[in-house]
Amino acid sequence: MRCLVLAGGYGTRMQGILGERPKALADIQGRCVLDRLLDGLSPLVSQVSLVSNARFYPLFEAWAARSPHLVQLFNNGSTQADNRLGALGDLDLLLSKIGYDAPMLVVASDTVLDFSLRVCYSNFSEQALVNWRFGATRTQQISAAAASCNWMPSSG
Repeated sequence: MRCLVLAGGYGTRMQGILGERPKALADIQGRCVLDRLLDGLSPLVSQVSLVSNARFYPLFEAWAARSPHLVQLFNNGSTQADNRLGALGDLDLLLSKIGYDAPMLVVASDTVLDFSLRVCYSNFSEQALVNWRFGATRTQQISAAAASCNWMPSSG
């Protein structure tokens, strides 16, 4: 399964702590948040694509050069918070570049997992295959996957 990592934000609320560094590259006990995230996802995903803004893109390139994870990087062209694309804009950009031919896992780059996604992924994979085969809508697929993980999206 392909994983799409959204890292296009500017971390404005954390600038006092992180300075000119994205939250995804913040150090936690010697390892950055993004490496920890990808470590947790690595048994489940085979390909990783990450979208960043133009300001932090060189930092992600430097990280990718030394990271044990193979990540395909994309630059969304945004240079400041005022012209950012937002999560949906970044997701649209990624999908326009890589295409959409199978279910994908979308995660925020500053997520720290303290639990395994293996059971959720297994339930999702089985349900997605059934839904895909029988033509369920994308909303039905998301709801079925969320239910398999005992989580439901908010209605608002």
